[in-house]
Amino acid sequence: MQLVSLSGYNVRYRAYVGGRWLPWITGNSDYAGIFGQPIEAIQAEIVSGNSGGGDMSQSKILKYNSSLSPEQQKLGHWCGPAALNAVDCFYYNLSGKNTDKTQNDMAILLATTTQTSFGSCWQIALNGNIPGNLYSLYRAENYTSSAWISKVKERIMRNIDMGYPVIADTLQNASRGFLTENYNQGRDIYHYITVIGYMIKSDGSCYFRYMDSYSKNHGVYTVPLYTLANITYGNDLGIVCY
Repeated sequence: MQLVSLSGYNVRYRAYVGGRWLPWITGNSDYAGIFGQPIEAIQAEIVSGNSGGGDMSQSKILKYNSSLSPEQQKLGHWCGPAALNAVDCFYYNLSGKNTDKTQNDMAILLATTTQTSFGSCWQIALNGNIPGNLYSLYRAENYTSSAWISKVKERIMRNIDMGYPVIADTLQNASRGFLTENYNQGRDIYHYITVIGYMIKSDGSCYFRYMDSYSKNHGVYTVPLYTLANITYGNDLGIVCY
C-alpha cells in the first residue's frame, strides 16, 4: 500500500496491523513493504502546511493534549463515555491541562449500559463539566435534510468559535456514508464522536475536525459537512451543543 503526498502539507501516517497501531511515520512510505503484514486501517493527520489554491480560508481547532486525547474507548459500547471524556480538550484549551475524569466516570454520568442513549443525560453531563449550563440536544428529526445541513454547520462553527466542543451521534452505513472507510463493515454502526474544529476552504466547502475513540479509527480526523450532516440525520440522532 503506497502512501501519496498531500501537496502543500506535511502529513504523518500510521497503520493498524495485527491488532495494534504502529508508530507514526512522515513522508511517503510503502507500509506493506516495511512491515510485510496485512493493513487493517491507516490514519493520516495533517501536521502543518498550506495547499495554496485549496487553502483553508477560515479555520479554528480547539487546543488539546495530543498525548492524552482522544482516548481509545475501553469497551466496545463505550464510544459515548469516551466522546464525553474527550471534552477534556476544553479544559486543556483554557488551563493547559486535562481533567482527571475517566471513561468510568463518564459512563456513570451518561447512564451507559449496553449503549448510550441520545437523551437528557448528555445535557446534564456536559453542563456539569463545562461552564455556562447552555448545552442542549439538537435532534435531526426536527429539521428537513437541507435545514439540518445548515444547522449542523452553524451550531458547530458557533460552538468552536466560543471554545466549546460538540458531541455528534452518528449512524453509518453504505447508503448514509462513513466517517472513514474503516467503518465500512457491511452493517449499521452507531457511534459518538467529539467535534473539535472546522475548516472552510476558499471554494466555500466546509470540513470538521473530530476526535474518534474507535480502536480501528482512533485519532483525530477530518470529515466533510455533508457527510457529517447525513450520518447524524434522522433515526433519533443529532448533536449536543450550545
